[in-house]
Amino acid sequence: MGSTNAPGDSEPTFVFRRQDFSDGQTGAFPEDLRRWQPAVRLVRTVSDATDSLTPGTAPNAVTRALARVVLWCLVTGRYASWDMETLSAEEPLAHHLSAGLSLTHTDLHRFRREHEAALTAALSRLLHQVAAEGPAPRDTAACDAEAARRYEQARFADSRIHS
Repeated sequence: MGSTNAPGDSEPTFVFRRQDFSDGQTGAFPEDLRRWQPAVRLVRTVSDATDSLTPGTAPNAVTRALARVVLWCLVTGRYASWDMETLSAEEPLAHHLSAGLSLTHTDLHRFRREHEAALTAALSRLLHQVAAEGPAPRDTAACDAEAARRYEQARFADSRIHS
């Protein structure tokens, strides 16, 4: 499960990656959408998607930070809440999206679980926006399916860790 690195490697170790979850799909989207869009633009796209969430989903700075980190990780192919916690502390772009808050894997997991419908819809809109600027636009159904698949991967990743 996941990739591991030798001590001293600069690459972070992830608990779970897309290749660990073979759902038989050909992958109409790259695992990491930074292959289609520059990272800085993708950060803005994630922030904009978070701003469009209802106040009930993200009513304050902490919940907006949780939403931004969850969406960032899902669009860049990192699924486990443990990875999200590490990235929000160590990866500069994820740390920026977390607004410098110390987000725990428990908080990220709970937030993702409690707001699944709103976050999946935001993820689908985000995928549609990025795909429109990608090599080949995808229809809404493809974006919805990819959002659902990524959410399923996140659930799977956390079920493997917590089992």
